[in-house]
Amino acid sequence: MNLLFYNINKCFGIPPLDVRIKWPNDLYLNGLKVGGILCGSTYQSKIFDISVGVGLNVDNNKPTTSLNSELQKLNSDYKLQRADITSTVFDKFEHFFHILIHQDEY
Repeated sequence: MNLLFYNINKCFGIPPLDVRIKWPNDLYLNGLKVGGILCGSTYQSKIFDISVGVGLNVDNNKPTTSLNSELQKLNSDYKLQRADITSTVFDKFEHFFHILIHQDEY
């Protein structure tokens, strides 16, 4: 998850964010919850199904805070868009998925 935020910082030119994972699945920014991670798996007929989900609170600052609320505290010029974050996440996912699938070639 820190790699995700590192890439968001790098792609959008924002300062480093103090994002932490609180066991087992909450994401905290500056001590306030801004998201969560869901993971699940099943095994049936010799096949694994794995589901992973990440939720980030980009704009809604209630009940805790949002990424953009915390960025505004640093500098009001920073405003993340959900579509840009989604694009960045999927670009990185595609890159690492390719490495996983072709790991025998590396």
